[in-house]
Amino acid sequence: MSNPTLISGKAKTKGAVYRYNNVLTKDGITVYAKVEILEQVNATLGEFDAEGSGQNPVRFEPTISTSSNSGGYFKFKFSFFDTATEEPAYLHGFALTAVDIDDGT
Repeated sequence: MSNPTLISGKAKTKGAVYRYNNVLTKDGITVYAKVEILEQVNATLGEFDAEGSGQNPVRFEPTISTSSNSGGYFKFKFSFFDTATEEPAYLHGFALTAVDIDDGT
């Protein structure tokens, strides 16, 4: 997933929805993804999806900073759609690994 486009809401805040085109093609079906920010608690996004030097463009890598000593977080919702029909696409065998890396802080 790379090159997200903001399609609704205010960038990098609760309610924002981003679209990723051409996430995958399988059996002739091209799929795109929408990623919505569902919750934003005591945190800000530096980058919605970091794609600079040292980043892997196929990974979703938001840059999150907390604004509270007790921490903070974002909650994201991923939805997948068939590009041709706009119908939801069900990804059988889809796996997600979340990693918390504090960048040395």
